[in-house]
Amino acid sequence: MKKALLIATLALSMNAFAQFSNPGSDPKEKIQGRIEYKEFNHSGITPELNREQDIRHLLQPADLIMVFDSIHYWIWDTLSISWKVNYKIIGIVYDARHNLISFIYQTWDGTNWKNAGKYTRTYDARNNEINGISQQWNGSDWVNNSQDTYTYDVNNNRTSYTYTNWNGSVWVNIDQFIYTYDANNNHTSDIYRTWTGSGWLNNSQNTYTYDASNNLIHQLTQSWNGSMWVNQYQLDNTYDGSNNLMTQLSQEWITGAWVNYMLTTNVYDASNNQTNTLGQTWDGSAWQNSFQTANVFNSSNNLVSELHQQWQSGIWVNFSRSNYTYDVNGRQIAWTGEKWNGSAWVTSFQNFFTYGAGDFEKTSTHFTWNAAGIKVIAGDSTYNYYHTVLGISDMQQVSTLSVYPNPSADQITIETSKILSQGSLSIMDLNGHEVLTRRITQPKTQIDISNLTAGVYFVKLTDGKTVGVGRFVKQ
Repeated sequence: MKKALLIATLALSMNAFAQFSNPGSDPKEKIQGRIEYKEFNHSGITPELNREQDIRHLLQPADLIMVFDSIHYWIWDTLSISWKVNYKIIGIVYDARHNLISFIYQTWDGTNWKNAGKYTRTYDARNNEINGISQQWNGSDWVNNSQDTYTYDVNNNRTSYTYTNWNGSVWVNIDQFIYTYDANNNHTSDIYRTWTGSGWLNNSQNTYTYDASNNLIHQLTQSWNGSMWVNQYQLDNTYDGSNNLMTQLSQEWITGAWVNYMLTTNVYDASNNQTNTLGQTWDGSAWQNSFQTANVFNSSNNLVSELHQQWQSGIWVNFSRSNYTYDVNGRQIAWTGEKWNGSAWVTSFQNFFTYGAGDFEKTSTHFTWNAAGIKVIAGDSTYNYYHTVLGISDMQQVSTLSVYPNPSADQITIETSKILSQGSLSIMDLNGHEVLTRRITQPKTQIDISNLTAGVYFVKLTDGKTVGVGRFVKQ
């Protein structure tokens, strides 16, 4: 079990197709995924390789927010070769601060819409969700089903998550996570616990260590044996001068010692795009090739193709590949996945996207093809009815944000009059692509820009509730 989890964590390139080739049919899962993230813009199979942000919103006094009116879902009927209504989301309600507080989903029985589920949220004064209740329709009334409860520290870091079920009269504890953070608001540990009926029992624990640039350099996973924590596996990361992840070494704890398991090595281009990944496994005495990924980017740094290969009998063998298409505004409009059948590429799945006001996703369509790549065997489609608002209640302009020297060839200083509780700094090019990120905890921060190409860049500093913007020229 641990080894399978480790493979899933490290060999992402081999599991990439599963992330979208079968998006699932659970309504709550889809609803949460679409409504919770109001600024919904597709960024591809691996967001860290293809970060898209709309530069036009940067200089507004507040971020543009997508407010849903309703969401409609269809499924592909392979018998009639047509779309059939599946379910819809209605009754979407937001508070004055644009926090989602409730929604209802209904299913179509072929003749009428039937209530199915309802989700209700509450928030604290800092817009943190503190409670969420899921209910089911029993034919005449809403009945409690499950509840999520959250707590936070003074920096808005989530410190606990508790999941409970309704037994007909009271809420019964099921699972709980406890989180801790360091002075820079880096997540340092989480403990997973289960309810025994009388108290919480430890199950597993992760601890995290960071370098001076707040990069994760070590992760340790342990399990509880009833009296103490027992090592399971660990990850060690290294980074280059631009904070790009260069290597990740995983090891398993076997008979009282750490044993090598997998090593991944990444390569980046001059724009810090991850172009290649090599995965190797330990055979007991040496590293052996396992998988590799090759990524191609266009001149706007959009990821246009991913090729995944496996090492078999001393040669690289094709496994899968993805191709991405963008419109003139840099928005992803298509994504095609293919698998290698031994002699040719065959279509595995297709996804298509359209956009509306504010460049937010309006429609998404998914098709799954059969093994031969000649027939659609499943599919779903979504249509978002929404309007946009400026999140003035959520985002307030920072009084000052200075960037100097300007222009500069190698280093800039970013200075703000306000220290953000958990500030996140982004530097973007004129196409709106994020080229560098940093965590900001001091009013004055120096940033190395020597690896950036010459041109104009924008700076955005935010903690989720306040925002400051600036610009500079890289010589």
